[in-house]
Amino acid sequence: AKDINSLLNRASTAPMIARQIKDLNAQMMETAQDEKLAQLIIVDTEESQFPCGYQRCDMPLPDRKELDIILNEILESVEKAIAKEVRDNDELRQRLLNAVSGLPAYQASNALAESMSRIGRFDPKVVAEYKKVLVQAKGLEIIDPDPRGLDCIGGMEPVKEYARECEFDSELLAKYDLTAPKGMIISSPPGCGKSALAKGLASHWDFVLVRADLGSARGMYQGQ
Repeated sequence: AKDINSLLNRASTAPMIARQIKDLNAQMMETAQDEKLAQLIIVDTEESQFPCGYQRCDMPLPDRKELDIILNEILESVEKAIAKEVRDNDELRQRLLNAVSGLPAYQASNALAESMSRIGRFDPKVVAEYKKVLVQAKGLEIIDPDPRGLDCIGGMEPVKEYARECEFDSELLAKYDLTAPKGMIISSPPGCGKSALAKGLASHWDFVLVRADLGSARGMYQGQ
């Protein structure tokens, strides 16, 4: 069943519907025979505000290997010259995967298709722009990265060296069964260049730079 929670949260008869879902789920389990269990599965991006007697199961976002499979499937459906450009250029391929990282499978497909639709080829910057729109819809702030990359920062050579060493070399990571770094924590007094460094890193890695204000994400009551 799809989008039941979204409908339930907006229905005037929500408690009655929640009761019916509980009863239906119980009946399906009671009538299951020969260990061939029947189960009610609800697919939705919202949580129900009313207890319906089912167990929540979060589906993880696709990892880099799964995103690579999605990209390969899309390459099979485009012109051979465009597909060859991506297959023969590993740097471009990795930048495209960076751009769609963190998106659900269908949104990753849409982001890549958006680039093809707009400019007739795969461009990480166009994919990142599509991703920006999705993030902004969730109330987060998008910050434009500094186009100069790491050259926008004077000094900080150890951090720059770390950034260059953490390029996503998929073959090297696979060879040692490693995963790419998730990120780093930068801490310092105000005015030492944290924000400038973040903008430079975002440009260097072709990432979307998102600012999340933790203070605005909390309410005035405990637990919000």
